[in-house]
Amino acid sequence: MTRSYRGNGGTPGDGGGGGGGGGGGGATQCFLRATRIMTDRGEVAVEALKAGDLVQTLDGGFAPIRWVGRSVYQKTARDWPADVKPIRIARSAISEGVPHRDLYLSPWHFLYLDGHLMPAKDLVNDMTITAATPANTDTIEYFHVLLDSHDVLLAEGVAAESLLLKAGEHENFSNFAEYERRLGGDVPAEMTPYAPRVWYSGGRSHLTAMMRLGASHFVDVRDPIQRVNQRLIARAEALAPALAA
Repeated sequence: MTRSYRGNGGTPGDGGGGGGGGGGGGATQCFLRATRIMTDRGEVAVEALKAGDLVQTLDGGFAPIRWVGRSVYQKTARDWPADVKPIRIARSAISEGVPHRDLYLSPWHFLYLDGHLMPAKDLVNDMTITAATPANTDTIEYFHVLLDSHDVLLAEGVAAESLLLKAGEHENFSNFAEYERRLGGDVPAEMTPYAPRVWYSGGRSHLTAMMRLGASHFVDVRDPIQRVNQRLIARAEALAPALAA
């Protein structure tokens, strides 16, 4: 199933669907095709992963994949809507060699930074983290990895969440029939997030964040996203001469 996607704005759903997906659901949270995930066999493109493969988790252990969800979107306008257009995290944007090549995620895919999970869209700085597609394309394929519990994987070296699935949300993926065929009624128990999830939900929360940022010159009242953003912006500015060369 391919969706002609027009977008529905941003709310942090836990599945792979957007406004055009079957079964409702929230905003897209997935890895773009060709993203490499660390496994017990080294890095493997996410689209090549399958149930039973072992992926490395942040604690250094390995966890078996239960299912890989896939979402396909077809562009019907000049540009992709903001809630489906990938976020590009440039090589070394997080720290030296992290990611070790450009990483593309859906806007609402959560990264694990400083003890919190936060969406890629809230880290955009228009320098090392931008909204961009890897090439001109009319089709985008996203993939997400379901484990027995919510965890953190390594995608191009970046700590990024596995699929946080709730009952029925597999229907938000293009290949939901595969889930039903493989797992049937075996719905995962309510998953507990690996870490606190934080995000900006709209204009008001962004305005509040800016007010906190101004006040932080006197007392540190920054939220977790602001702290990460300030560090990543400082790094981006330091990298600017090398990126321009």
